[in-house]
Amino acid sequence: MISRASLSRAVCAAMLLALVAPASAEADQLTVRGAQVFTYVAPDSPTQFGNELAVFQGFLYFVADDGVHGRELWRTDGTDAGTALVGDLYPGLPGTNADPHRLTVVGDRLFFNARSSGAASSETVFYIEASTPTTIRQINALRATDNAPVPAVGSIFGAPNGRVVISRLLGESSNCCYAVYALPPGGTAFAKISVGAEDINANNVFSPSATAGGWTYYSRSNTNVSPGQGSELWRTNGATTEAVADIRPGTAGSAPSAFVATGNRVYFTADDGTRGRELWVTNPADKSDTHLVHEHVPGAASTSINDPGQVANGNVLYYVPANDPVTGPELWRTDGTEAGTRVVKDLTPGTGGYSVSTPFAFRGGVGLLRGSDVFVSSDGTDAGTALLGSVDLDGVGPNTPVVLGDRAYFVAGATPFGQAVWRTDGTEAGTFPLTAGGFDGTGAASGSPSAQTLAVLGSRLIFFGRDPGTNASGAVKMYVLDTTLPDEQRVATVAPAVTGTPAVGSRLDVSRGTWSGRPTTFTYQWLRNGQPIANATSPSYGVVAADAGQRISARVTTTGIGAPRTASADSGAVTIGGSAGPTPTPTPTPTSLTVTRKPSLKGRAEVGSRLKVTLPRVAQSGVKMTVRWFANGKAIKKQTKTKLKLTRKQVGKRVTATITLEKSGFRTLRLKVGPSRKVTD
Repeated sequence: MISRASLSRAVCAAMLLALVAPASAEADQLTVRGAQVFTYVAPDSPTQFGNELAVFQGFLYFVADDGVHGRELWRTDGTDAGTALVGDLYPGLPGTNADPHRLTVVGDRLFFNARSSGAASSETVFYIEASTPTTIRQINALRATDNAPVPAVGSIFGAPNGRVVISRLLGESSNCCYAVYALPPGGTAFAKISVGAEDINANNVFSPSATAGGWTYYSRSNTNVSPGQGSELWRTNGATTEAVADIRPGTAGSAPSAFVATGNRVYFTADDGTRGRELWVTNPADKSDTHLVHEHVPGAASTSINDPGQVANGNVLYYVPANDPVTGPELWRTDGTEAGTRVVKDLTPGTGGYSVSTPFAFRGGVGLLRGSDVFVSSDGTDAGTALLGSVDLDGVGPNTPVVLGDRAYFVAGATPFGQAVWRTDGTEAGTFPLTAGGFDGTGAASGSPSAQTLAVLGSRLIFFGRDPGTNASGAVKMYVLDTTLPDEQRVATVAPAVTGTPAVGSRLDVSRGTWSGRPTTFTYQWLRNGQPIANATSPSYGVVAADAGQRISARVTTTGIGAPRTASADSGAVTIGGSAGPTPTPTPTPTSLTVTRKPSLKGRAEVGSRLKVTLPRVAQSGVKMTVRWFANGKAIKKQTKTKLKLTRKQVGKRVTATITLEKSGFRTLRLKVGPSRKVTD
C-alpha cells in the first residue's frame, strides 16, 4: 500500500473551514534545532517538482541544500543528532543538485526520482531499504528489446498492490513513446507490463494519478500507434494495463487530469468534446460505471477545477469550481451522483466570491483556505458552516495546512513576527500563532522571519524557517513543535502593580507586569471596586472625587505570539483617601445592536466598475451607519458612500469596506465585508 508524501501544498488564500471543536486555551511548545543550517529546504509544493517530503521508518526525509552539497536528500527524527545528509548523489561544487522528488513509500522501501553524477536524467529511480535507511541504491529496468538490465529511468506515478509503476521511455534514445514498467514487492528490476507504446502524462506534479480499489488511474495517449487514440482514461494494477473509457473518441481525446481518489471512487476532469472540461468519476469495481458528475458551466465552455482545489474525506469528494455561473468559487461536495452533488454553502452570494484553493480533510469534515482574513468552520453541511471571525494575517494569507490529531496548523502573517505557524481547533478562540521561544524574531527590526515546509512526524510538527533576528542572513533552521509536552500558556508571572499617591487629584500608574508567551501589545482598564471606569484605558489614571474611599485597581490585557490571543491580569487595589461623596448613579451598561442581516460586497473588481456594499439590517431603529473603504488595509480617502468606483490606484489590491453602526445607549458595532478579488485594469 502506498503512502504518498504530499504533506503540504503552497497556496495563497485565507479562509479555513473545519469541524467545530472545543476551543483550546493553550499552545504547543516550540524547540529550535539549529545545529544544522540550510540555505534551502524544498517546500513540498507543486512547483518544479512534487512530493519532496516523506515519513519513513520514524524519520522525516526531505530535500535541502546546506550550501555545500547542493539539493540532496536529508532525514531527521526531530533532533539535532538525528538530522543528517542521507547521501550526496551528485557530488561536486555547490549548485550541483540531485533534486530528489516523488518520494514514495512502498512497504519497507522509499523510492524517489533524482539525478546523480552517473545518471544525468532527473527521472532516474533510486530507493532506500528499511534495513539500511542511510544507503541510497539505484535500481534497474529490463530493457524491452532484449531484457538486458539498464538503469531504471522513469517517472514514478503509483504503487497499486505494492507494485511501483513508472512511465519509461521506450528505446534508449527515442522521444516517441512511453510504456508502463512495474516492480513487484521485493523485486530487483522493473519490467514492462503495458502492451504497445503509450504516452503517459506522468510528469504532472499536481496529480499524475490516483489509486483506489487496487488500480492506479492515469492518462494515456495512443496517437503513435494504429488505429490512433487521443489521451484517455487507463488504469494499471501493477501486473497489467487496460483502457477504462474512451470518453472522446478520436485523436483529440478527453485528456483526463487532476485525479483524486475517495474510499470507493476516482474523480478526474475530462473534456468529452461537447460539454467542455468538467468533473467525471469512475468506479474501480465496475469500470463501465464511468460518467460525468455535474456540468457546472453549460455548453462547450469548461469548468475550472484544479487538483489543489479537490480533497477526499471518506467516500465524499470536496472541490471548488472556480467559475460556477451561479455560486462562483464556493465549496461543493459529491458522492459521484448528480443527486449527491451540491454546494456546501454559498458563503458569498453571487459569482464574485473569494479566491479559493487547497481544501484538506479535517476532523471528519473538510478544511478550506479561502479569501484573505476570515475564519470559517464547517461540518460539510449548510447549517454547520458559519463565519467565526477574523484572524491576523499581516498581509500573508494562510497556506501549507497540515493536520495533527484534532488540530490543523498553517503558516500566516502575525504582526510583528513575519510569517509564523498558526494553530486552529476549528474555532476563532482556538486560532492563534504559535511560534514563540525559538522562532521569535522581532519583526521589522530584524527583517521578516518566515516559516515554511510544515510536516508531521508522529506527535511532532516539524517546520523550517528563516529568522533574521537570530539566524545568519538567508539561513534556514529546523523547528519542532512537540504536542506531547505541556502547552505554553500566556500568564502574568509578575502581576501588574499600581504606583502613585492614592488621593483625590493625584495620578496613579500601572506597570505592564511580566508575561510568558511573548506578548506584543497591551491594553489597560482601570477599575473602581472591581468595575470598569468609563474612558479610563491608559496606563495612567487621574483620581477624581468619586474615587474617595473606593478601591482602585487596573486590568492589563496582552496579545501576542506563542499562546492564545489575549490574557488578562489585575493589579492589587489601593484605597483612595478621603470621604466618599454621594453614591453616583451607575452608568447603564450599553447593550449590543442586533444584526438581522449581514452586510455584503458585490461588483466586479475591475477599473471603472463599481463595488457596492449592501448595508446590514438591525432590529433597532435610528441606527447611524457610516461606510469606509480600504485597499489592502489602507483607507481610501473621501470614500464614504455605499458605492465605490474603482480607479487605477486600486489595481492589484483587494478592497474591503467597514460599516460602523452607532446608536445612543448601544455599543458601537463595526462590520467588515470583503475582500474583493485583486482589482484588474
